[in-house]
Amino acid sequence: MTASSDSITPGRLPRGVPGRTLALFLVFVAGAAGSVWGLAHLRGRLAFESFRVEEIPVERVRPEGREPRIHFLLLHGYGANRRHLLHLAEVLAAAGGDVFLMDLPGRGDHSGRVTPRPPGGFTAIMRTPREAGAALAVARHLEKQFGIRPERLVVVGHSLGGGVALDVARQMKAAAVVSLAGLERRVAPGDPPNPLFITARLEIPDLRRAADRMHARAQGGRVARLEFLATHSSLPFHPSVQRTIVNWASRAVPGAGLSLPPRFNEWLLALEAAGLFFLAGLFLLLTGLAGWALQPEPLGEVAPETRFTSWSPLHLFGYGLLAGGAGVSALHLLRFFAVPYPLAFLRLDGGGYLASLLLLSTLWLLPALRQRPWVRSRREVAAKTGAAVLLAVYVIFAGGGFVTWQLFDLWPTFGRFGKMLVLVPILLPFALGEELLGRTYAKAPRSPSAFDAFLAWRLALFAGIVYGALVLGSGEQMLVVMAIPLLGLSLLEYFFAAALYRTLWSAYAGAVLKTLLLAWILATLFPLQ
Repeated sequence: MTASSDSITPGRLPRGVPGRTLALFLVFVAGAAGSVWGLAHLRGRLAFESFRVEEIPVERVRPEGREPRIHFLLLHGYGANRRHLLHLAEVLAAAGGDVFLMDLPGRGDHSGRVTPRPPGGFTAIMRTPREAGAALAVARHLEKQFGIRPERLVVVGHSLGGGVALDVARQMKAAAVVSLAGLERRVAPGDPPNPLFITARLEIPDLRRAADRMHARAQGGRVARLEFLATHSSLPFHPSVQRTIVNWASRAVPGAGLSLPPRFNEWLLALEAAGLFFLAGLFLLLTGLAGWALQPEPLGEVAPETRFTSWSPLHLFGYGLLAGGAGVSALHLLRFFAVPYPLAFLRLDGGGYLASLLLLSTLWLLPALRQRPWVRSRREVAAKTGAAVLLAVYVIFAGGGFVTWQLFDLWPTFGRFGKMLVLVPILLPFALGEELLGRTYAKAPRSPSAFDAFLAWRLALFAGIVYGALVLGSGEQMLVVMAIPLLGLSLLEYFFAAALYRTLWSAYAGAVLKTLLLAWILATLFPLQ
């Protein structure tokens, strides 16, 4: 038995000198509070209202103290919820519009079921009757309840919501429709009226071709086709996209009176980014305070040498390719024989596929799990894992609450929390094995190669997802579409776990933190089926 190289390098323990940490903590608390106050000040110009149309959650955003002369209905994408378009809604409301957002079936707070996908998975021509029916019900409710005439209504949809928006606009004869990288639908000159097709330069090829085909078929009526330097997910936040929507709506609705406030979007983006920065910084400071309070022993966990000790990130990438390829191949066979995925019962759609892949990948982590560290004090490990749980609670409720308030619904509702409780014991062996494989046993664990090892392993698993979706044809194409958000969340998860490891010197505490964050992401990010 030998100590892991992390344990051999004790570094600086935060003992007895918490003054600077406390001072920085107060600075970051003030920064986070200032960001929230700034966002609240910007939102103070707007009036917010929530209601339901039958079982459909709807949110209304409109300018305070003035009567809007144009109305918008915003429809989100497949793996999103109404909060993903809240930023765009606030910009349009600040410009003078009356904006309504809704959760499509199976997303956010909508308890309904999503439309079953075709056997080939997510495609640009997939049908969405349940989503279109829900959106049409809301549009008709707005006409009946609020007197919003279709000729003053502009329907805006992103991704899957773009196809739904075209369906609703055609049936309601809305004033205009904007499809942001939307699904392909039947269009003709003037039907639906005033269609605008927008895609990103870094776009899903099928959706770009769909926009081109619809634009060609709509020629003869008033139609436009534009493309901006953006990614698929960032289109609603792009200032040029927002200006284009405002200009297009103003032309379609006479007397709309829309005018974008100077730098409103820029201030909104800056304050959102600042809030996330200060909340992340507070997490790092809280880990330092946890390390000072617990005064951890650098040699508290002793790990045996294993055959992984001399592995480089390239070796781990190859090993991860084997794990990912074997996992998606096993899921392919299950689908071929019409057997549900191991975690399909959770009704997490693509999240169930991803969680099943992580479960199968755990088998490849068994060699690392068999060599898990020996601990000198169970009480010390309990204290460290308890600190990890409290820090995870901070991330979920403080970070998740801020994101839900302004950007995307990640709040752990009762139903989501129940799924998290099921996922935690399933994902804990994976998180611990990954922690040991990528940190304790990789070369120079506390050097940058620890990050390289983590990134190599996760990218290899993602390569397996791409192989299952694009080669085998039985995987989850939506996971490929969500590559950038998933990669960003993976990096955030790594840096949080790394910060905790540097102060508590515990692979077990890091694994608990990663498990809770993974369970939270899977339970909140994916729609119900």
